[in-house]
Amino acid sequence: MEVRFYDSIENERMKFAVVIARSGGKWVFCKHLERDTLELPGGHREPGESIDEAAERELREETGALDFSIKPVCIYSVTGKNRVNSSGEETFGMLYTAEITKFGELSSEIEHIVLTEELPQNWTYPEIQPRLIAEAQRCHMKIMLIATGGTIASSDSGSGLSPEMSAEHLLSGISVEAEVHAVQPFSLDSTNLTPEHWTQLAALIRDSWSDYDGFVITHGTDTMAYGAAALSCLIQNPDKPVVFTGSQLPMDEPGSDAPGNLTDAFRCAGQGSGGVWVCFNGRVISGRAARKVHTTDFDAFRGFEPQDEQTVEEFCAGSRNADGGTVFYNRLDSKAAVLKLTPGLSPELVHDLGTHVNALIIEGFGMGGIPDNNGLSQVIEVLIACGVRVIMTTQVFRGGCDLSVYEVGQSAQKLGVIPAAGMTTEYAVMRAMWALAYSYTPEDFRKLFLDERN
Repeated sequence: MEVRFYDSIENERMKFAVVIARSGGKWVFCKHLERDTLELPGGHREPGESIDEAAERELREETGALDFSIKPVCIYSVTGKNRVNSSGEETFGMLYTAEITKFGELSSEIEHIVLTEELPQNWTYPEIQPRLIAEAQRCHMKIMLIATGGTIASSDSGSGLSPEMSAEHLLSGISVEAEVHAVQPFSLDSTNLTPEHWTQLAALIRDSWSDYDGFVITHGTDTMAYGAAALSCLIQNPDKPVVFTGSQLPMDEPGSDAPGNLTDAFRCAGQGSGGVWVCFNGRVISGRAARKVHTTDFDAFRGFEPQDEQTVEEFCAGSRNADGGTVFYNRLDSKAAVLKLTPGLSPELVHDLGTHVNALIIEGFGMGGIPDNNGLSQVIEVLIACGVRVIMTTQVFRGGCDLSVYEVGQSAQKLGVIPAAGMTTEYAVMRAMWALAYSYTPEDFRKLFLDERN
C-alpha cells in the first residue's frame, strides 16, 4: 500500500474525503457497525457534490457533528488494493482537519464514536490512516525558533568563538517538517546572559503563545540550565513544549552536534508534551532539573535524577497536553547569589556577601548543614533576621538536600534556612529570583519557594 501527497490535482479525480477530527483536545474516531476497528470519518464523494460538501456531510453523518470548523490539508492518493479499491489503481481524495464543538445523533452505519487522547492500535486502514494523521500534523504544525546566540551560532572571530550566525543560517542546516518562524532577539555568548534576557524571552513567547504549536530556543550551553530554569519559573503549567537546545561545536564545523540537536528539538517542539525542556544529545530533560555535566563531550546535560530525563523517542511518543492553564510571569529579582560552602569558609566573607543580596543560596556538603564551630551559623542567623532569604542546596550531583537527617542540618533549619530538597542549584537560584519578585515577607517567600504548585 502506497500513500502519496499532492498540492493540486484535477477536481474530478478526487473521489474521497477524509476528516481528521478533534474535540476538546481529543481525537474523534468512528466505530462501524460491522467492524471492531476504528477509523477516521470520511467516505465517497456523491454525484453533483463538491469535495468540500462531501467532507462536511461525512463528518456530520459519521460523528453526529452539529457545530464544527473544517479546513482542507492536502490531496492524498492511495495505490494498492484495499476494502474500497479492488483494482489497486491510484485513487485520490482530499484530507481535512476539523474541530467539533457540539455533537448530535448519528445518522449512518457508524455504531458510536470514540473520543481519546491516544491514537488507536486497531485501525480499519492501518497502512493509510496513521500516514494521513502524520501528514496533517506536519502540514499544520507551526513552530517559533528563537535564536539567542551560543556556540551553535558561533564562528571564529579571530579572538575566539563568538555568535555571528543568523537564525535563518541555523535553519538552512536542517530539514524541518513544520512551518517555522524565526526570530533573533539578541545574539550573545550565554556567559553574557542575565535574568533580564530570560524575562525578555518569556515575554516574546507569551505574546506569540496562541500562534504556535511549540517553541525552540537555541542557547549557549554554559548558562542553558539557568535559562531553562528561569523559563520554568516564568512560564508555569505550559500546555505547549518550550525546548532549549544548543551544541558543543558550531553549526558549520565538520562533525558538529548542532544539526542533530536542532533537528531533535524541532521534533520535540512539534510532537512532545507541554513544559520547558532541554533537548541535547538525544536526551530530553526537564528545565527544572537540567544541569551541564561536561564542558566538551556531546553528552553534556543530565537530569538531577534519572526520572528527570528521557530519550527523544520516549518524549515524542507521549501525548500532547490539553490546551489551557498556562500562566506567564514577567519579573525576576536578580539580587540573589550562590555561595559554595568550603571547609573553613570565612564568616566575614559570608556576611559581606549576604548584606548585598535578598537571597543567598548556599551549596552545602552532602545533605546539607551549617558548620557550628567557626561562627558561620551566627552570621546566617543575623542575615535571616535582617530579611535575607537563605536557601540550601547540595554540591552532590544527585540525591538532593535533606536538612532533617543530621544535627547540623536540623540546626540550620532552626535558624530559618530553607531546604531546596530536590532542586538543582540553577533552579533554586531562578526560583528564588522569581519568589523574590512576587513576595514581600520572609514567610511569603518561604511558601512561594517551597510550594511547587505556584
